[in-house]
Amino acid sequence: MIQCNLCQHNCKSWGSLSKHIRDQHPDYDSKKYYDTFLQVGSPVCTICNSPTKFQNINVGYASTCGHKCGGIYHRQRLASDETKNYKFKSKVSQNQKRIWNDREQSGKDKDIRKKIGLTLCQQRMLLTADERKQKFGWLNKLTKQEKQEWIDSVMKNTGMYAWWKNASDEKIEELIIKRNASKLSLTVDEYLSRFDNLEDKKSYYAKVWFLTEQTYSKYKSDIDPNNLRSPDYHLDHKYSVIRGFYDSIAPEIIASRFNLEIISRADNSKKSANCSIDIMTLMEMYRA
Repeated sequence: MIQCNLCQHNCKSWGSLSKHIRDQHPDYDSKKYYDTFLQVGSPVCTICNSPTKFQNINVGYASTCGHKCGGIYHRQRLASDETKNYKFKSKVSQNQKRIWNDREQSGKDKDIRKKIGLTLCQQRMLLTADERKQKFGWLNKLTKQEKQEWIDSVMKNTGMYAWWKNASDEKIEELIIKRNASKLSLTVDEYLSRFDNLEDKKSYYAKVWFLTEQTYSKYKSDIDPNNLRSPDYHLDHKYSVIRGFYDSIAPEIIASRFNLEIISRADNSKKSANCSIDIMTLMEMYRA
């Protein structure tokens, strides 16, 4: 039996007590009654100390403020029990493998990954420069001495930094080829079949850029009317130079004013070897 602290009426359960308070004591509700007579401690999140929501007169307030802190709290409790923790991790791992295997078989995985990537990009775009630095630039939060210690003890001895330092010339060349092939969406064999003569590539690049500078000077008022070209704004080839070389497009076409535009350094970095115009459109504009 549970006794009401307001009138000493005996109730069979917490549900009965809640109903009794509602019917017999209109100045009280379950939350006010709990805060007055039953609350133990402060109703704040055990993880971040934010206010938590009242659940019912029996349970009181939630242990955490939401799903994020709830997940952290749940894992902290699991970590204290090795057996339960192992079972939990194994179950989550198996479920994730099964889910992604089903997605790969149905072809939905590509759409999901693309959607996740777009969502992350949109969220980052909403952040200010200071917010991005605070969220992602954790290394900038260290003192100058702490940063240098981390670079010397961790960065220089692990990851790609250590790989580049210790890799043979053959391995480095192999990696560079893979990267360049990936930029063009080619297999390594396709890339090698076209780029086996590096002198041809260097000659093509030199001619394109020589003609590009001439075109820019002649048509600057059309290409760069606001005089933006600088380290922060680049002169870009809409149909990329490397793609033009691969497709055997004449340097005069790649360097023409129809293929030139001014874009930001960030956009140019994202674009890489991709093309913002198709070759048919470029050819039509060039021949018009």
